[in-house]
Amino acid sequence: MLATGIRCSRYLQTDDTGARHMGQNGYCTVIVNDLFTWFGSTGSKSRENFLTLLHRP
Repeated sequence: MLATGIRCSRYLQTDDTGARHMGQNGYCTVIVNDLFTWFGSTGSKSRENFLTLLHRP
């Protein structure tokens, strides 16, 4: 769904948030516009991680 949303969109907005669960840091990234919303959860908040999420098939 993310790849299709990106192809069909004129703009994207992104945000991320962090939380601890069972002593581990975790992060949720959201990629959104007025047509779709996509969430991805990972253990990293780095720029490299964000770009990896953005380029998922």
